Amino acid sequence: MSADRSLTVRILSNKPFFSDLLIDFVTNYWTNKNYPRVSSLAKEDTEDFDFIDYPDWESLKPVLDYRESKGYLNVLTFIVDQLDEAMMIISKKLDMPHKEYHIHYELSFNPGIGKRQEDDDRSTDYEFYIAQIIPRLESLECEIVEIECED
Repeated sequence: MSADRSLTVRILSNKPFFSDLLIDFVTNYWTNKNYPRVSSLAKEDTEDFDFIDYPDWESLKPVLDYRESKGYLNVLTFIVDQLDEAMMIISKKLDMPHKEYHIHYELSFNPGIGKRQEDDDRSTDYEFYIAQIIPRLESLECEIVEIECED
């Protein structure tokens, strides 16, 4: 049985947009290719959550940037090859509390079914995802402000 889990991380960064952070985060890290098949929302979709497949970063980036500029949530789903599961990432831009950084985001990572732990009869716990996500964000020069785990 799968569990509905989310790992929410509040970060500060100097990337120009969420899309830039996302591209750097995902590319050749959780996938075996430069572009995983990503589904996200249309530019003005704020109610229907009708996901669209985007063929490449070039077609997705302007949509994410537009949504961010309007104050909309960015919601994406894709397959994480290394984890063999789907991942949903939700990005919410927050007010800027620190003048040394360009952006302040709340990022929620929602794993699909959870990766089965070897020699165990349960899916992964938060420690597994924290060990995947936090070092990657730090390697991209993000300042981790807060981590929250939710079942």
